[in-house]
Amino acid sequence: MLATNTNMDYCYYAPIVAHMWHTIGYEPIVNVLGDKTEWDQPCRLRYIYDNICASARIIALQRIPGLKDTTVVQVSRLFIAAEPFDENDYILTSDVDMLPLDRKWFTSQDFNYDVNCFGGDAYPDDGLPMCYNGAKVNEWRMIMNILVSCNNINAAMKTALTAGEDDWFYDEILLKKKIKLYHGTREIIKRWPGGNPARRLDRSGWDFHGQKDLIDCHSVRPGLAHWDKLEPVFKAYCDDADYKYIKEYTENLLAMEV
Repeated sequence: MLATNTNMDYCYYAPIVAHMWHTIGYEPIVNVLGDKTEWDQPCRLRYIYDNICASARIIALQRIPGLKDTTVVQVSRLFIAAEPFDENDYILTSDVDMLPLDRKWFTSQDFNYDVNCFGGDAYPDDGLPMCYNGAKVNEWRMIMNILVSCNNINAAMKTALTAGEDDWFYDEILLKKKIKLYHGTREIIKRWPGGNPARRLDRSGWDFHGQKDLIDCHSVRPGLAHWDKLEPVFKAYCDDADYKYIKEYTENLLAMEV
């Protein structure tokens, strides 16, 4: 479950990350702010939008008066269960610029629990990072107090959110608030010894030298300007077909007028 707006720092990654989740075995969904007309110009945006469509199911987000676009995009991942999914479908939240690299780690959760909190030991106060939380649709509806009759993510968000709640981490603040009221069982998949996520390549201290044991990659931004850093990661972790797709997609973008 990913989300983005037209900010090139993020939307560049949407088709790539959706493609990688599909390879791992998930069916990617990307919440996209605005309708297709907002993505028609410049040509780079149109190309990105078309590639998201080819790699994922797109859900169009509407702006909410009184809330920043970034807040709407980030928080939308928590309300995806408002859409008409089967109640037994499994939804996993992630960031659009987070590359999933270890298939086994992302597919070894214990489904006997109601919610699987990957890296759920990140905060000492029971808070949860958005990367990554998985649960069936029915559980997400209970956590977020979404009525089955709602059937629409935009309607659910407009009802639940309050103007002015625009902290950059509001998605995590809201999730923490909701999960404290939730009575289901949680699997805490530990990952944060000493305050840092184990086996993550992070843009804050980029040091990739071919290591093969990474779980994920918090990518450098903007991605197009750092293709020289990203390409070795894709080459090391993607099969030939995926690497070819990502390389061609990026090179085509770089060749387009800004």
